[in-house]
Amino acid sequence: MPVPRQSTGIHPFLRGALLLTGLAVLVMIFLGVGLWMASFTKPSTAVFPDLVGKPIEEARALAQKLQVRLIEREEYNDQYEPGIVYRVDYEPGRPIRPGRTVLTWVSKGSRLVWVPEVTNLSASEAEAKLKDAGLVLGQVDRTNSDTVP
Repeated sequence: MPVPRQSTGIHPFLRGALLLTGLAVLVMIFLGVGLWMASFTKPSTAVFPDLVGKPIEEARALAQKLQVRLIEREEYNDQYEPGIVYRVDYEPGRPIRPGRTVLTWVSKGSRLVWVPEVTNLSASEAEAKLKDAGLVLGQVDRTNSDTVP
């Protein structure tokens, strides 16, 4: 024998309309919260400056202002003085968000060095002159000469 259903006193059509209205309100709330979060909680963006040709200290200050982290790589470069940024992996003028990491290449200067003239100098004077030029003294051959005292 079937069990008789108890009547809640609400017409089935009205119950369905209330259920659909409740679901529609929930969907609207979720969409509203999602749109609000997408539009108001987005981190601000700034325009990335051109760092090439600037001293690394200035590039660090600009990056800190934008809250961008620089990863610095030092390499020899004949066209730029030591301590100058000569390459960046992020295009200047593009928007950038805080927290981004940017690779930068900093010049160590030219690998080529002019060797100073050390003939007719004493051994200590020649060694000092070579060290002043940034050179490391290698093996020294001492021989007697008839022309150089």
